[in-house]
Amino acid sequence: DRAVVKARPMLSRGKRLLRGGWRRLQGRSSPPVELEHALAGSLAPMACIDVGASFGIHRPWRLLAQSPRVTWVAVEPNSAEVAYLNDWPHPAHLVCCSEGLSGTGGERTLYITHNPNGSSILEPRIPASIAARSDYKGFFYPMRQIQIPTITLPSLLQRLPDGIPFVIKLDTQGSELEILRGAEAALAQHQCVGIELEASLLAEPPYTHAARFWEINGWLEQLGFELMRIQPICFGSRHAVLGGPGRRAPAECDALFSVRSDKVAALPPSHRLALLAFHSTNGFYEEAHALLSGDPQLRDLIQSNGGQPDRKS
Repeated sequence: DRAVVKARPMLSRGKRLLRGGWRRLQGRSSPPVELEHALAGSLAPMACIDVGASFGIHRPWRLLAQSPRVTWVAVEPNSAEVAYLNDWPHPAHLVCCSEGLSGTGGERTLYITHNPNGSSILEPRIPASIAARSDYKGFFYPMRQIQIPTITLPSLLQRLPDGIPFVIKLDTQGSELEILRGAEAALAQHQCVGIELEASLLAEPPYTHAARFWEINGWLEQLGFELMRIQPICFGSRHAVLGGPGRRAPAECDALFSVRSDKVAALPPSHRLALLAFHSTNGFYEEAHALLSGDPQLRDLIQSNGGQPDRKS
């Protein structure tokens, strides 16, 4: 069978990468398909929690969606934005959460903005300090309000297999730190191994009581996490007639955090394997190589899960 013949060298190379060949992948923005197949087949039970799961699967996690040992949690109170989940084609077990997340739980106001990407449980505002930099009025207004039920992150974790490691992505327009603070115990114990979120870089964010990046970064550092990547997002130009892109002030950023490298040895093997997957999905191949090399427990776990990291194909 041609498909079998083609798959064998692909899986063979994936297993060689599992044996420590991540350094050969430097410069790539995404893992090769053979690594995806090999690693997806080797994962231990873990959860991927996508908070703000509107309009499609979180693409960097597509490797994780290919594992039947993964529980994929899609959190989105706006049902119209998660219609894609009605036809779930991936092996990962899907759990849908129609409530919003908040730090306290209970009923909250959801502010639905003119551009739905700006909707939040925090009230939008336009501080004078940024009013001239972007068309916030057109983005936010007209705006309507509805009441929605919310739960805390610990309440959501109770719906999952007890104690499994998880990674989380939050795109909630300013309430990211509020949500994470509600699960401080789980983060301090490093049940969560990786975090991806959006944060404001402004002195006055455009949402009431929204946390700024430096607040989130400082709090996560205290819990044993470290910043792995930051991607600033600048204001778009409202004055194209001036010609040329020029320089623009930063507005927000996408940031990625993981358990600090000197804390990893204390994690259970299943959590270290989840961290290995998190590094691989985000292109941190040198981190993945360092994690796997010299860790016989992790290699044994991969082998027991079917990855066979030391067998030649």
